Amino acid sequence: MIQQWSVLAMATLMLAALSWAAPQQSFLLPTPVPSCKRWCNHDVDGYLYCCQEEQGAGAHSGTCPDTPIQPQEQNVLDTQGGGALHCERDGDCTKNQKCCYTKFRQQRICRDV
Repeated sequence: MIQQWSVLAMATLMLAALSWAAPQQSFLLPTPVPSCKRWCNHDVDGYLYCCQEEQGAGAHSGTCPDTPIQPQEQNVLDTQGGGALHCERDGDCTKNQKCCYTKFRQQRICRDV
């Protein structure tokens, strides 16, 4: 019994040492977007995000901005909650917006274009 405990303790210590010594690299999976066909790497932390934009019938003109959440967007998210700007497609947004998968929030939101 003591020998089993010793082996378990040694294995735990080795795993702790390896995780501390290993370079910090993100192995997190992207937020699921079943329809996404194009994934991009976030410049800063390496997370994957869906960078595919809606095309064809129903798509709004313009392209999704590659910028951090803007102050007016953050204000809406802070005061009305994370679902306030949530969308699934461009048609869920006003005509001057697109439904964009933000690499900064890892969710689809309506963004001005």
